[in-house]
Amino acid sequence: MLVLRRVETAHTADAIDFAAIYIARALQHDGGENDVDGISDELVSGGLTLWLIIDEEARMVVGAVTTGFVQYLEKVTMEIRTLSTIVPREQWVPLFDILVEWAHGHGCAEIEMTGRPGWKKVLPALGFGERSVTMVKEVRGG
Repeated sequence: MLVLRRVETAHTADAIDFAAIYIARALQHDGGENDVDGISDELVSGGLTLWLIIDEEARMVVGAVTTGFVQYLEKVTMEIRTLSTIVPREQWVPLFDILVEWAHGHGCAEIEMTGRPGWKKVLPALGFGERSVTMVKEVRGG
């Protein structure tokens, strides 16, 4: 059975070793906007929250999620900064309700996530809609 456990900020430094491989996996697709050290620093300082996906039967961490809050002009949003796991989608998707409850409990109007195109297959089933598209053009020497 899978569970999603929020790591208290005071224990984040100890838990990062279990999550680092999943954070690094998620960051392979972010175009260099973040790195594991930067995410770790934000987790330890309390700017982000670490969640571990744990297989209780195997007694091992099988994924990690990092979240944070974004204060926009007229609303607060929970951002899923990274999400990566080694278990099939149908096993971890039910855990998503825990993140929704966390966001709701913190007064968030919505949850947002930026990710690789493959997330377009997964997220609509969780109630996500597409608001915008990010296009990128490399500029050498910039």
